[in-house]
Amino acid sequence: HPHQYRCTPNDTRVFKELWDRLSGFTFSQSIIKYINPFGKIASMIADHFGFSKHKSENRESSNGQGVRIEKIMIPTVTELANVGVRFQPTNGDISTINFERRHKVFHLPVIKLDVNSEVIMRNLVAYEASARSMPLVFARYTELMNGIVDTGEDVKILAESGIIKSELSYEEVAGIWDGMSKSIRLSHVQFIDETIEEVNRYYYNTPRVRFYMTMKAYVYRSWRMLVVLATLMVIALMCIQSFCSVYDCPRILHTVAQKN
Repeated sequence: HPHQYRCTPNDTRVFKELWDRLSGFTFSQSIIKYINPFGKIASMIADHFGFSKHKSENRESSNGQGVRIEKIMIPTVTELANVGVRFQPTNGDISTINFERRHKVFHLPVIKLDVNSEVIMRNLVAYEASARSMPLVFARYTELMNGIVDTGEDVKILAESGIIKSELSYEEVAGIWDGMSKSIRLSHVQFIDETIEEVNRYYYNTPRVRFYMTMKAYVYRSWRMLVVLATLMVIALMCIQSFCSVYDCPRILHTVAQKN
């Protein structure tokens, strides 16, 4: 969405500094006590819906210079499982990868991994890239797996589905796919790209995801307003604190209460 506002690191830093200043006022603790639960509730909602943070990483370009690019934009295994997607192993090779939207089934080939798998796969990716006439099918497959596998929980789901077979721990297997993220060059393979597109189309049209995205869009739109309100609140509290440092506020309030 090109017109959707996204908070910048500078906005986040300013808001954090304002919040820290606000937390420093002794008489604002009771206010913060009631504000904090709302942030926790929002976090719980995101966790319940199974949303992870925006996926990005540093990859190296072919000339050795670090370039920041996005990972494949596809939900993780856990996120897909949370919206009812099932994972089934295929009897064939990489060409059997597909997504059945009607039955909500993601088909992936079986792969066996051990301590040497990462080195072997890196060599295969390098060999594939050296052959200019060959499409980078295996490289695109590793990019797909790196996109859907972020944590040990993702590996656990694929292992229980019979897609990943390994004696390594779930976290170690997740580390293998994360280590494969540094491809020699970006690749595009039609049938895999179409599968990714179909998965994204299904995922982002589910009710819970649409609700979450709508809620997040409203939060982003109001982010600058929240920063302004926080600034005004800090200024007001600073004025009150300065006033109370000169005058005895508890005594004044007690006198007013007695008059009433």
